[in-house]
Amino acid sequence: MRFAGALGTFIVRAGDAVAGKTGLSEREALSEGLDFFVSLTHSPDHATYFPGGTMMAVKLVVERGSGRLLGAQVAGGAGVDKRLDVFATAIAAKMTVDQLGELDLAYAPPFSSARDPAQMAGMVAANLNAGAVEAITPAELRELQAAGDRQLRIIDVRTPEEHARGSIPGAVLMPLDQLRGRLQELEGFDPNGLTVMHCRSGQRSYVAARLLEQRGFRNVRNLAGGYLSYLADLDARNIAGDAR
Repeated sequence: MRFAGALGTFIVRAGDAVAGKTGLSEREALSEGLDFFVSLTHSPDHATYFPGGTMMAVKLVVERGSGRLLGAQVAGGAGVDKRLDVFATAIAAKMTVDQLGELDLAYAPPFSSARDPAQMAGMVAANLNAGAVEAITPAELRELQAAGDRQLRIIDVRTPEEHARGSIPGAVLMPLDQLRGRLQELEGFDPNGLTVMHCRSGQRSYVAARLLEQRGFRNVRNLAGGYLSYLADLDARNIAGDAR
């Protein structure tokens, strides 16, 4: 027998919160000099119309070009262990995110959605790898904001009610169902500037980014993980600041 190595898979629980990791983190992939990207998704642990569901955040580290899954981090409540084990198995099998999105996983409303969170994470990452849309992470967006980039425009495609409950500083509200009729408002924007689309979790803003690109707009990015990931990044920075 030959030891094939270990992925360092682990999981922890604190109260009702559960988090775990397998494979390489973003920092570890950087230290190894790998060419990679990250994707962020938020999904319910089971069908939303079945009671008792909780949201789950998934971060994938993916080799650029090949689409091979290098690492995954999952945080939430119920079902984190199940998805983490799927990712650990996928990494061990050297699967790509395209293959991850095509898995036939167990489904019934009490246990998952028709598109399992592991599948959704794979499909989003596969779209990024294929160049269907370009993404920007919350950390990258904050760096641009901190630098005072005047060519940056942030478009919030959520509903007015969602925007009123909290928004990214400087974001302009253009709900997705109004976007086609308001494109003229973007025509005076510097064509060399960056336009970042965002919604709650990244799904609606993906549609919005595709719409703008099809109408001839360039340098458009979708905020990975949406406003939920933006808030999580802010929380992480505040905790890190308190620790220092």
